[in-house]
Amino acid sequence: MFSLEFNIETFLNDSHNSSFIFYPQKIKKPTELDPDCSILEITMKDGISIGGLFYLGESSQPTLLMFHGNGEIAMEYEDIIDRYLKCGVNCAIMDFRGYGFSDGRPTYLKLIQDSLPIYKNISQWLQNHKYSQRIILFGRSLGSVCAVEIASHNPPHLEGIVLESGFCDTYTLMRNLFMFNVPELTPEVIKPWSNKIRIQKIQVPALILHGAQDWIIPVTQANDIKVNLVKSSKISIKLIEHAGHNDIQGFRDQYFSTLKQFIISVSK
Repeated sequence: MFSLEFNIETFLNDSHNSSFIFYPQKIKKPTELDPDCSILEITMKDGISIGGLFYLGESSQPTLLMFHGNGEIAMEYEDIIDRYLKCGVNCAIMDFRGYGFSDGRPTYLKLIQDSLPIYKNISQWLQNHKYSQRIILFGRSLGSVCAVEIASHNPPHLEGIVLESGFCDTYTLMRNLFMFNVPELTPEVIKPWSNKIRIQKIQVPALILHGAQDWIIPVTQANDIKVNLVKSSKISIKLIEHAGHNDIQGFRDQYFSTLKQFIISVSK
């Protein structure tokens, strides 16, 4: 039971609560990589190192800064990365705390707080390596938290955002998916940490990709994202028929053709 002194930040940063949200996989830092793949390591203010992978297409192209879904790691994208690269981008895929070869333990609060520093570090990394600093955000499922947090600040060099199987209503996610039946956890209490208020601040073009048969994060969430993109300069939504939550990338013709068209449209 929670007392009247219930604190939402304490709740979102609690390791026990986080064990119901996150499903981290751990690996050792890769040592054998493709010549066009680089290790990314970003140190947070608290000393935690967050890892990722950078796949180079062409240095003049924008970079798709990718935040994967729950239970996934950056290394798992290796087999499909060529399809993203063929959309006309470089790809930087970041893990969460405690995932892949990142240090620490994931919490929902840290997921949000780590996001903008990651963006700033990636932007600087691109500059240091003389690559284009143009960035398109990509957030899949739980990774949409990171993408919308960054985009809500509308930082320099941001050209667009892609939300795949993402969500708008954080309260509903906590209640229905993660099953937090806590009386003190109300829509108003969680509002400052919700995806919804961040989505309402996004000004760059946005693409929403969602499986029409997604029962984990229902398609109603995709429609809510669209409604709340009130400041976005352009909104595109693609509901992929017959696709669910974890097989949406398997509908390759629809998925990648839509993604490529969006990237071309924002990179002109």
